[in-house]
Amino acid sequence: MAAFFFVAAFLSFAMEVRVTGERALGRSRAYWVFAALYRAGVTAELLPIVEAIPELAAQVARPFDAEEAAAAHQGLFGFQVFPYQSVFLGEDGLLGGTESERVRGAHRTAGYAPGAAADDPDHLAHELALLSFLCGAEADAHADGRAEKAAVARRQQAAFLRDHLLWWLPLFVPAVARQGDGVYAALAGLTWALVIDHWQDVGAGRSASEDAHWAGTNWAGPAGRSASEDAHSAAMDPVGGGAALGAGASEDAHWAVTNLGGSGAARGAGASEDAHWAAMNSAGGDDGAMGAGAGRWLAAHLLLPVRSGLFVSRADLARCARQAGLPHGFGDRRQMAATLLDAATRYNQVPPVVDALGALVAGQAGFWDAPANAVLPAPARSFWRARLAATTDLLASLESTR
Repeated sequence: MAAFFFVAAFLSFAMEVRVTGERALGRSRAYWVFAALYRAGVTAELLPIVEAIPELAAQVARPFDAEEAAAAHQGLFGFQVFPYQSVFLGEDGLLGGTESERVRGAHRTAGYAPGAAADDPDHLAHELALLSFLCGAEADAHADGRAEKAAVARRQQAAFLRDHLLWWLPLFVPAVARQGDGVYAALAGLTWALVIDHWQDVGAGRSASEDAHWAGTNWAGPAGRSASEDAHSAAMDPVGGGAALGAGASEDAHWAVTNLGGSGAARGAGASEDAHWAAMNSAGGDDGAMGAGAGRWLAAHLLLPVRSGLFVSRADLARCARQAGLPHGFGDRRQMAATLLDAATRYNQVPPVVDALGALVAGQAGFWDAPANAVLPAPARSFWRARLAATTDLLASLESTR
């Protein structure tokens, strides 16, 4: 009888190992496909795989045109939503820098040479490829009966999700969904579902003490500040007193704002709201129009994800302008935001612009309210909610100056 229970227990363990290994292999393959699509878009070579995924197949234009597909990919990820961690988490919002090197370090630690050697290690394609590599390593370890090696791979997966993707994908996914490209909206949704399922398997359920340790030792805001410290900073100084502002990737790689409209353009820590907005609107008229300094300051805040809590694309700005019946101009996001806010002042249309921008903020806040996202680590949720609250307060203050 004892032998029977031993055999039954062994078979149960063996089945669990097999299922776990197959799950890891499946994740590895899914991450590889998604990485290829973010890197190159839907190509003739990838089309058969895309057509085997119902959510993507339903969105691919028929007949398939490789040139049009390439143009759509470049239009979205080259001009609208830039798929780089540094754009979303960097304190200056520019490509490269500390965030890029932080990801390169993760590639090196994992032993993933392609990512470590890449010029853009923080591109989403490289980050997903790293997870594919780690999941494949876990699957191989299970197949070889190396439980300790599988456990190491799983810890590495959890660490990378925790310290990188779970911080910036919550802003990237809604931003892509807003742009109206069915293929990539579906891809972003599938990517997020895969990441959430993966996190629930390898990382969710940590103790409160582990989560507190993470908040203090891993990325929790600009310059490594804790979430609570950064939330306070966001309330007192959303722009950061002249911090460099990234307008995106290719169009604004070298742009930085060092003087946002003069001495009154940055809110001093501890300054009262009324005094701040009085200074900001000193260029406005008696009709309550927004001052030029306030417009530039607001644009700087909105276009820097780590300050505003969301990513605002060219198309988002154009949509806000249409909703307010105003011109949005052309050029990079910086120029479009300046045109929109200048027009709002000139034509006394600040309220509809504030409403349109507020809808973007509300949409991002709705992402955090989704029940499925409650499993995300508390530090990330707290940090981004604080950012969105600061942006909401900023918009309310702006409208109150009318």
